[in-house]
Amino acid sequence: MKLTVEALNPELCMGCGICKGVCMKSAIIYERNDIGQFLPKVNKEDCNQCGSCYAVCPGKGIEDSAIFNSMGQKIPEDEILGKIRSCFNAKITDENLRKKCTSGGMVTDLIRFLLNEGFYDVAFCVEDDNFEDQVNTKPQYKDSDFTKSAQSRYIAIAHTQMINYILKNREKKVIIVGTGCVIAGIRRVIERYKLKHNNYLILGLFCSMSLNYNSYDYLKLFSKEKLIQCKFRSKENGIYKYGNMKLVYRNGDSRYLHFIQKGYLKEYMLQERCLYCTDLMAIFADIAFGDNNTASADGDSTSVVVRTEAGENILKLFPKERYQIEKIQPEKLCRKGTLKDRRKHKKYAEIYASEKKVDLYPDRQSLITKQEEYEKIKQELDEKIKKICWGSNKKNLRKLYILLKIKMMRLQIFKRDLLNPIEGIKND
Repeated sequence: MKLTVEALNPELCMGCGICKGVCMKSAIIYERNDIGQFLPKVNKEDCNQCGSCYAVCPGKGIEDSAIFNSMGQKIPEDEILGKIRSCFNAKITDENLRKKCTSGGMVTDLIRFLLNEGFYDVAFCVEDDNFEDQVNTKPQYKDSDFTKSAQSRYIAIAHTQMINYILKNREKKVIIVGTGCVIAGIRRVIERYKLKHNNYLILGLFCSMSLNYNSYDYLKLFSKEKLIQCKFRSKENGIYKYGNMKLVYRNGDSRYLHFIQKGYLKEYMLQERCLYCTDLMAIFADIAFGDNNTASADGDSTSVVVRTEAGENILKLFPKERYQIEKIQPEKLCRKGTLKDRRKHKKYAEIYASEKKVDLYPDRQSLITKQEEYEKIKQELDEKIKKICWGSNKKNLRKLYILLKIKMMRLQIFKRDLLNPIEGIKND
């Protein structure tokens, strides 16, 4: 009898939907728990105990050697930066489209070009900005409205429909977009089911960790009106270059919240699995994309990391007149503090391995060398988890709202220069 995905510790699930996608018996559904996670539930009457759902799950751990071997690569020296063939900052020349995107518009325009020119049959992207229920990626085809999938969603996304599609349409050429944890699972699916690697272009997104779905319930507290959309990085008001949160209501009103609000939410409504994730820059992707945080950071350009030969060949197809580039050195891709934080995540994973007997990175060496450091890191991790458990509990949402409101008021008084005068109602 093989393990099913229900054997996974629930805090390790990121709600990626891959397990449900590979289940040929349709025996898996997702149910939302009290802290805003969507967790898989197996119907034991339908399940045939094949073990596929557990085998492909990225939440249970990342085996670098197996995944990089499937990509024809050796394990990189730096597991945070990953394998880098080239990197640069870029922005598309279509200014109208770029304004609707999170940063430089490279992912959206590259997908549009590859589909419209017939190089790929379909792309799977996120189109929803309503997070009442679990959000899945959806197919986009030639001549689709690509602006629907522009901008980032800082919430756990399911990829069930995409996995179903690639297993049932093995000869189709598919563009897959996802964060690092999801891509690890997708690489496992491709290998386990002996799919043709050349049929898939995997575009990775830099990930600063995902919120759980109770965060949407928290955002409802900003108005008595019915919330129908949350755009996490809207540039429509043109004040903050990286975009602000825009809440859209059924009556036509909208409210802008400073992007710092999302940072506060992460302290209290993060998925716990994100604390153990080191994959900031989608190291298993063909090409990875993220905000330009280098010296030329302008909120209007994207850092692009080419990781595979397939990624290189795709960019050779992409007409040079469609985008502008600025070459950069790999060590300049991220702020030192960001890299340091992700290395600390590996230490959190070591604490988890010791406490729960689940090694999330079996191919990597330990970073914690002293017992004093272990105790210090464990205390820090325990405090973070305690915050998440409290803040994500639906019963505490109003208390959290008041707490974060006070934090914003303190910023307005003592660190006004960090804020912009954007909060309030705007009639669209």
